[in-house]
Amino acid sequence: MAQLRDLPPVAGAVIWARQIERQLAMYMQRVEDVLGKGWKLYAEGQKLQSESASFKRKLDTRPLYEAWLADIQRRDMKITGRLLDVVRVRATGAYALAVNFDPQVITLFKEVRNLVWLNFHVPHNVTSMAKEARKVYPHAVSLMETVRTYNQTVELVAAHPAVTLLLADYRGDVQQMISKGASPSLCRCACRAP
Repeated sequence: MAQLRDLPPVAGAVIWARQIERQLAMYMQRVEDVLGKGWKLYAEGQKLQSESASFKRKLDTRPLYEAWLADIQRRDMKITGRLLDVVRVRATGAYALAVNFDPQVITLFKEVRNLVWLNFHVPHNVTSMAKEARKVYPHAVSLMETVRTYNQTVELVAAHPAVTLLLADYRGDVQQMISKGASPSLCRCACRAP
């Protein structure tokens, strides 16, 4: 469900744990409503109370957040490097054009946004990295879609050699634009490798 709602994994787990914690509190309130205020004094009530407290401790999201934060600070995510990349397609063995943008950067800014909404304190260096990624994100996604469309078009043209000559001028123009985009002067994207 978290993926359907575009929630990143850590924030999704925190939201899920808090929902379960609210349900547990609601059920414990119902037990008190049915058995009365002194229900914790009985043996079964004490057992239920201890199991409830044990379950509530398992729902603590602080260790999950701290592990995520340590992982993010250990990584060296930067938004620099070449804009476009040529990659080898495993299925066909052919080469294809790709955008050099790390999907972890997308997840980072979504995590930071949601964790701040959930009242977690995110360090300044992680927040500033997420803000920088958020600025680049719309352009990178647009470029990824454009490159995907280009790759599909190249495959279609290759499948129909009769139209190759008719599209030669357009293909040259597009390749010229790609070479302009691949130039070292345009190097502001979230790269997989610097």
